[in-house]
Amino acid sequence: MQAIMEHLWQDLDHPAKEAAREHGMHMRVSAFSIDLIKQTKIIRFAIHHAEYIGDLITDFDNYFESVEPLRGAGFELADFSTPRFHNYAGFDKMPIHTPSFAEPVATSSDYINFASLKRGQIALDLGGYCGLTSLLMQESVGKEGTVICVEPDEYNVVSIRKNFSLYNKITGMSPFLENKAVWNHGSGIEFSAEGNMGSSASEILRRGKQTIVQTITLSGIVDKYNLEKVDFIKCDVEGAEKHIFQDEGFFEKSCPKIVIEPHNYNGQMTTSACVKALEQFGYQSEVIIQNGVKELPLIYCTPKDFFNHDRARISWAQPLNANISQTTKDGIDEGTLIA
Repeated sequence: MQAIMEHLWQDLDHPAKEAAREHGMHMRVSAFSIDLIKQTKIIRFAIHHAEYIGDLITDFDNYFESVEPLRGAGFELADFSTPRFHNYAGFDKMPIHTPSFAEPVATSSDYINFASLKRGQIALDLGGYCGLTSLLMQESVGKEGTVICVEPDEYNVVSIRKNFSLYNKITGMSPFLENKAVWNHGSGIEFSAEGNMGSSASEILRRGKQTIVQTITLSGIVDKYNLEKVDFIKCDVEGAEKHIFQDEGFFEKSCPKIVIEPHNYNGQMTTSACVKALEQFGYQSEVIIQNGVKELPLIYCTPKDFFNHDRARISWAQPLNANISQTTKDGIDEGTLIA
């Protein structure tokens, strides 16, 4: 163990420890976790999620302020080192179980504000993580509406089921859960499951547990749930967005508003590929600075016939580059609604 710890410290010396110092922080390593400390505030996370150190340094306040911290001995601690329930800042209906880090409500609010969902509508949460965005969507569409959460990571799904179950007990509502990866075919893929926000297809990023997961297409979701149309899609699928929007059958039935978080895929951001794919189905796209995540933008995609005003003037988001050319009960089966 001592040798492992010394090796880890060497890794952290270059470049994370220096980066932390430059941002007025320091780090402390224990046997199973790392503390990132900024004055009296501490973010604690698991050693096997050390690759997120850069994001935590850059966006320390957003991660720390996403939950109500534990307080004692003059310090405040946001503890993401193990799966657990947190009291989320900005969501007081119930505590939220997360497998690791808490996704700031500000991030989910960007999705929800753009969606402008109404009661009775249908929304897809592609890349559900802990299910928070799905719950916010369900709040908007009510019992008359439908929310389908798609999440392939087996560790994340444990949190989703806990959250959906608790939400159902409180409200009598729940989204559907598809424990699959959204892809451009239904034959399954190799997947890197890490119990965090960055879980991805192995061809995009290899870390965590390598496993084979089932896949489903956009058209496959529509067919399985017998949906007449889809009104909104939130897509945060760690690079898979490059593959899933070439689905002509889906867009023949629906032209929903779509928000995409683009990612690095083989050294290139997927932004242009997503915009180009959706242009063929009559979409206009706009890249927006994302609240809570400085490094990754959002792409707001809207069917052109939806536009009857200049959305660049809308105050709920900050335009980055307008007019681009270029979102249960424990043990419940996937695809069943808790009600």
